[in-house]
Amino acid sequence: MTTPVTASSSTSSGSAATRQPGGALGKDEFLKILVTQLRYQDPMSPLDGSQFAAQLAQFSSLEQLMQLNEGLATQTAASASSTLAINTSLGASLIGRTVLAAGSQLVVGSSERLSVTADIGGGGTASITVFDASGREVARRTLGSVGAGRQTLTWDNDVDGVPEILPGTYTYQLTVTNSDGATVQVRPFVRGRVEGVDFENGSVVLRVGGVRIPLERLAEIEPALGMTAHLFSPFRSE
Repeated sequence: MTTPVTASSSTSSGSAATRQPGGALGKDEFLKILVTQLRYQDPMSPLDGSQFAAQLAQFSSLEQLMQLNEGLATQTAASASSTLAINTSLGASLIGRTVLAAGSQLVVGSSERLSVTADIGGGGTASITVFDASGREVARRTLGSVGAGRQTLTWDNDVDGVPEILPGTYTYQLTVTNSDGATVQVRPFVRGRVEGVDFENGSVVLRVGGVRIPLERLAEIEPALGMTAHLFSPFRSE
């Protein structure tokens, strides 16, 4: 009596059915096993009809799932290409414009006045700490009272008796403490002029001064007319 061929049995040539990575059978392998099973079934004891129907249903379901996965993969790739094209066009249009983006970088030039912008969750007393690339503290300033919402805070870099922050790119930490002594939520930003656009791993990255900013981190775009386009402001009250 001939033994029916199963998913773990060898084919007539003695070679095992080829499996996809991870041990999963593909559509073609499943069909080969089904045909081989029919070819070598015992004529005196053929494959049960209900079992055969169940295997056909499994094959049909497998084929439909593979077609669905292929369609989703094609749709996802097309959507990603469309998004990249839109972001590339937007990034190129921003060259020469001043933008505000989420981040805690501080670019110090030759100006004697420095400033940072942040969304502040509530009023209180603000102080700022500036760190160099190695994380070493290089300056600390008290900025006085601030209100809630998006605020731009400025201070003098050249003050008698206080070390000046040399030109370069730094990071900063803005701390706001309310009247109860509790720390207020702060979301820092970096502001600067877009000098160019780069691509990294399928994403658009803006070059702003000495800082590289992913396009999705933009919060404001400042047009030449002086009106500001707000993209995101969690604490702003209208």
